[in-house]
Amino acid sequence: MDAQTRLSEDVGLLNGLASVQFAFGQYATALSFLELANWLWPDNDRTLNLMAKVYFRMRKSDNVISVLDRLETVTDTPLSEEQRLLKGRSYALLGRIDEARDVLLLH
Repeated sequence: MDAQTRLSEDVGLLNGLASVQFAFGQYATALSFLELANWLWPDNDRTLNLMAKVYFRMRKSDNVISVLDRLETVTDTPLSEEQRLLKGRSYALLGRIDEARDVLLLH
């Protein structure tokens, strides 16, 4: 098995473990797995997507916005509808209503 395959499997396992912790409301533990996955493979799109969801549940709106901005840059594609909702709601929770509206009204 080559190093890239092994790395992909390791990050996949960490993301899977984070998903299970997320499902059970163990957000801090999920974040620990995701931080390790991001350290192993920086800017992996699945890791960043899960990380944004965890930060949202932890009410860390600034982190949600930062991670989703990074995800959009890394993938060079627009955010999905779910990701835009997370980002827009995060702006709204920070009281940045105009930015929330801009994100949520994008089609």
